[in-house]
Amino acid sequence: LIGVYYSYKITNNHLTKEVTIMKYSNITTMEQFKEFLKDFDSADSWNDFDYEEYKSACDFAGLDYHDYDNLDFLINDLQKFAENN
Repeated sequence: LIGVYYSYKITNNHLTKEVTIMKYSNITTMEQFKEFLKDFDSADSWNDFDYEEYKSACDFAGLDYHDYDNLDFLINDLQKFAENN
């Protein structure tokens, strides 16, 4: 299931709607999980992914997203999970 996130921006009195597709908002298989990590490694920015995608990866790995205040540590633990499973 792919999630969709809508945001709105007003520029020069013009309202625009931005649509973000969250490919990894519901990770249910190891294949999806590893694909998320692969896409994360090749992303231009950590902001290319939404909170719900990080949370979904954590849920799949049995980690609590809210235990992390540093994304480096979170990704490191997600990579360790992938290596061990």
